[in-house]
Amino acid sequence: MTFQKYLLLQSWSVSSWELLTPMSFDKNEIAGLVLDFDGVLAHADALEIHANIEPILKELLARNIKIAIHSNNRGSIAHQRKRYIESVWREIVWMNPIPLKPSPLTIETLAHMWDLRTQQIAMIDDRLCTGGFAAYAAQSRFIYFSHPLIDKNFFAYKELGMRFVRKVEKIIYQPPRRQWCAQEDSNL
Repeated sequence: MTFQKYLLLQSWSVSSWELLTPMSFDKNEIAGLVLDFDGVLAHADALEIHANIEPILKELLARNIKIAIHSNNRGSIAHQRKRYIESVWREIVWMNPIPLKPSPLTIETLAHMWDLRTQQIAMIDDRLCTGGFAAYAAQSRFIYFSHPLIDKNFFAYKELGMRFVRKVEKIIYQPPRRQWCAQEDSNL
């Protein structure tokens, strides 16, 4: 199966964290999540998870959904984030950014560690060519975060560059058309 066909048939788009409910993961037989940090859990260069997302993560963890973070960010900010996650979010696994996405190795490693099949794990990422390719290569699920978190007060060149990259990715690869939805029967 080509990557484009995978995006159309075995992936979803989601626009908001509020739609990512434990029930929706149960319905789709997803027991583990691999989350990108920049754009998914917080805006670029933020050190902590956005406050609005914290209760959702707590609910997912309480329902025994395994969670890991895999960001390609490798600078000093990555070390600060790792310390934050390990001290505040002990149930969340911080994955070394090496190998970088789109390598499937992180998903495969987590599947082994969590005793899950890769098909039971979903990568949530705002990038098609990193998280999307990693999920595709690992034969796991992919949820495209279509509205990345952005700090409008901190709209630096880095964020402007990321917007450009995301637009180019959307031109080359059509994002998943299926919308992730929290309603009971919508994803069956």
